[in-house]
Amino acid sequence: ADLLLTDVEINCKGTVDHRGLFGTADVTPHFQEVWVDISLKLVISEDQRQSFEQTCLNRCPVYNLIKDSGAPIKVNWNYQ
Repeated sequence: ADLLLTDVEINCKGTVDHRGLFGTADVTPHFQEVWVDISLKLVISEDQRQSFEQTCLNRCPVYNLIKDSGAPIKVNWNYQ
């Protein structure tokens, strides 16, 4: 079944150890933790949501780059 997506907004924030960012200590400059809020205007059933969300995360290069760094990512999905 086709899904009807009419709007999407993604907001991200993260924390870093500034010592690594500015080179004042030998620590990783990677994100320490990342939060992502995804707001969608999407016609989708409750049964389809988990599969849809997992497919999106599996295909997102930015999500996977951060995940592969070992930083915890918290994703909050909001459907309207």
